[in-house]
Amino acid sequence: MKSPTMIIRILAVVILVSASLATWAADSASACSCARPDPKEPREKYSREQIEKSAGAFVGRVVSKIDPLQTENEWSSGNTVIYTFSVDSIAKGNLTDYVVVRSAVHGATCGFEGGIPKGDQAGILLRVDDDGNYTSGLCSTMDIDDMKSVVQLSEPDPNLIVHRWLPLLTNLLRRLFSEFVSDFDAAHQTGSLE
Repeated sequence: MKSPTMIIRILAVVILVSASLATWAADSASACSCARPDPKEPREKYSREQIEKSAGAFVGRVVSKIDPLQTENEWSSGNTVIYTFSVDSIAKGNLTDYVVVRSAVHGATCGFEGGIPKGDQAGILLRVDDDGNYTSGLCSTMDIDDMKSVVQLSEPDPNLIVHRWLPLLTNLLRRLFSEFVSDFDAAHQTGSLE
């Protein structure tokens, strides 16, 4: 029979490990929480701050969606979906009439929850990733009426032609190159290159 001191030590270790796991799980689960930090804060103030923190903000409609390249054995909720939006109005930034936005696949990884269906209008807050691409997701959407209530919306600038087509060309090249690399890897693994 184990001594009472040993039982207390074992219980202490079990409690410590359980508390550590619970804290880790809570941190992981709240990583994509979109809750306002202070629910008592006026909605308009929060909306204004979110727009100010963003790299750009607009109201637009999804015109195309490119899902990540997937193979049977390789799929990740961290993969990127590429949306092209037709911009109806701008709340912040120098944007053209089309904007390409990258997002994670699922809401669990802070992507647009369930995706945004083609043709649906949404208020989008933009960030810029390390490669200079616009990104957005679950916590970077805003009710259109909230956006309109805190800023004066403007029309997109159709003269920014380079900004309009460069991301589309980049995405096309990325897909073509990815398929080439996949074909090359498959040929190398089967020995057809030797």
